[in-house]
Amino acid sequence: MLRRNTKERALVFETAKEMFHPTAEEIFAALEGREPRVSKATVYRNLGILEEEGLLRRVVLREGPVRYDARPIPHSHFRCKMCGKLFDFPAVAIPISPEGYDGAEIEGSDVVFYGVCKDCLSKRPKQT
Repeated sequence: MLRRNTKERALVFETAKEMFHPTAEEIFAALEGREPRVSKATVYRNLGILEEEGLLRRVVLREGPVRYDARPIPHSHFRCKMCGKLFDFPAVAIPISPEGYDGAEIEGSDVVFYGVCKDCLSKRPKQT
């Protein structure tokens, strides 16, 4: 179904692009000051549409809220278990045959690595 582009959808998309892996709540808070008529429901609805259209990627983590990524190039993510920051990580190639896996048709993948970022590692006490 073709959807009409709306002013609200454009605002949600532009706000998501200005932020780094924002949550829906963070997008709503940023818009609330600029466009007080935009409701939370409008933000959530338009995030879903933008995701369906392939303009945003949903980043689902083990814990915490869903985040959104407006970077269109293929890449993975890294989540630091100490500071909680989410970083872009180079895409990881996983060899899969053109037929997919076990007869399934693969449409995409999301890879999130977990560990400790270099900043947190540098703050850790040295082990002796």
